[in-house]
Amino acid sequence: MTDEKMLNIRRKILHIRQQLAELELDRSDSDPDIGSEIWQKFLKLTLELDRCEQTVIRINNEMLSDINQLQEQITGKITDYNHWQQRMREVEKLFLVNILRPGYVLKQAKRQRKYLEKAYADIRAGIVERRYHTLQEVETDIRKILVHGEHAFEADDRSFTDEQVQEQNLWQLAEDLDPIMIIEAQEEDQILQDFKRIVLPAVHPDTSETPKDTFLTVFNAYKEQDYLLMEAYVAQYRGKLSIDERQDPLEVEQSLTQFQQKYHRLAGRLDRRLGTLMKEIMPEELEDSEKIKEYLHKQREELRKLIQIETEKIFDLREKFDGLIQLFIQIHREDAHE
Repeated sequence: MTDEKMLNIRRKILHIRQQLAELELDRSDSDPDIGSEIWQKFLKLTLELDRCEQTVIRINNEMLSDINQLQEQITGKITDYNHWQQRMREVEKLFLVNILRPGYVLKQAKRQRKYLEKAYADIRAGIVERRYHTLQEVETDIRKILVHGEHAFEADDRSFTDEQVQEQNLWQLAEDLDPIMIIEAQEEDQILQDFKRIVLPAVHPDTSETPKDTFLTVFNAYKEQDYLLMEAYVAQYRGKLSIDERQDPLEVEQSLTQFQQKYHRLAGRLDRRLGTLMKEIMPEELEDSEKIKEYLHKQREELRKLIQIETEKIFDLREKFDGLIQLFIQIHREDAHE
């Protein structure tokens, strides 16, 4: 049913209720002959009101069914998201150990080699072009270059961390591209209150039988102030909704409409979050841990070989710097004999 039709039914029910209230007053103050006529109107309006309210009750039951299906979908989506996020973190750790850190060592080795190659060419050109006047000048420059080359291109954890901070975080970029609806501060406060009231007691080890791993996963969303996941957990642990038949159908309809709209938005936002994650991973490969490990170990071995090659080149370059001293001495002697 469209919002406009529902609005018309709501107005009609409120109008009939107002008419019935007025008839009740008229009936108590009227003569018996007139009271019979009022009673006929009262009965007719009551039947019409019941018909309209039954329509609202039917709509409420349909909405309740939709809401509870959405709740199941939200629970399934957050389970999928947590599963793939956990698998991704496991792979990221393997990737860090086998690819990123060795790759950084290789990058630093290449930087050091290129620096030494350029420095060697500069000093050699300076010697050939007679820009150095004493052997001490040559030795001083060589010493500075070798020391700088040794310390400026270190591949320790601190250097690796500093470089990682400077590089663009692709996961953050993907998250920024996700068209997540901006949550107002007031809504954030409500989500936080609901999370503390509904979710935490349901997962905390002191108040539930929930496994510790589940508690840590849920609590991590709270710790990181991830309001999307917190709202999803609220929907999950609130459980299925039900209708109190004693309550006014219009009040029930208003409450269910809010839940239905909220759950549809929430399910959509979870879909986008999960979709963003799935763009970055290949589920079939993530499920095959041994295949991933084998592939990463193979890549690490390739990186190790490349690092060894660069290390040997650097060692050869450092030895070549000793030859520059002999070159200076040779040129200096030739100039002295002329």
